[in-house]
Amino acid sequence: MTSFTLPEGVRLAGTIRGADEVSGLCENTDAEGHGSGVYVRICVPLENLTGGPVQIEFPAGLVVVATSEGRAQNGLLIERTLLTLPPTVRGGGGCRRPEEDAQQATSRQDKADDPCAHIVPLYLYCLNEERDPSNPYITYAIAGVTTDRALQEVLRLLEGRKVSDIEHVSAVQNALYSITERRGVTREDISLINRIPKA
Repeated sequence: MTSFTLPEGVRLAGTIRGADEVSGLCENTDAEGHGSGVYVRICVPLENLTGGPVQIEFPAGLVVVATSEGRAQNGLLIERTLLTLPPTVRGGGGCRRPEEDAQQATSRQDKADDPCAHIVPLYLYCLNEERDPSNPYITYAIAGVTTDRALQEVLRLLEGRKVSDIEHVSAVQNALYSITERRGVTREDISLINRIPKA
């Protein structure tokens, strides 16, 4: 696993939580989800303290781990996701003043979510077949980017492909389960992934 860091001036603004288990929506945002997974859908609260827009990359292979008690699934992002995060605007609605951000950002990460956060919905694939899918009561942490050879090979096969329907999602998810729950990717897994069209 390699580390994942946000760009300078961008920080987590609270706890990463699961999205609604039915709709996949995150609270306090109408932003569309990034990614194609269905079992681990998370809501990432971010604040941009730079004063201008910042491009953020969530790389393919990003792993999140459940931090709640119980048997919740961990997740893997299969698509390289680029987005532009607007600056966090403060000064009203209970939001703290800009000059307070740098001093209080670290302590705020483990406290209540920031009402001014930009919520980024990420849709990941499950890495634990027998565990429970995401929901708003499950919390998560970003673990890093996988260096597992078998998972990296699946990501390589998926490069440039557009996972756009449930058959494609199932092909990807089953290939991941072949790695995490069984003896490795099968010829059938590879064949089904190769049927996913190029973007």
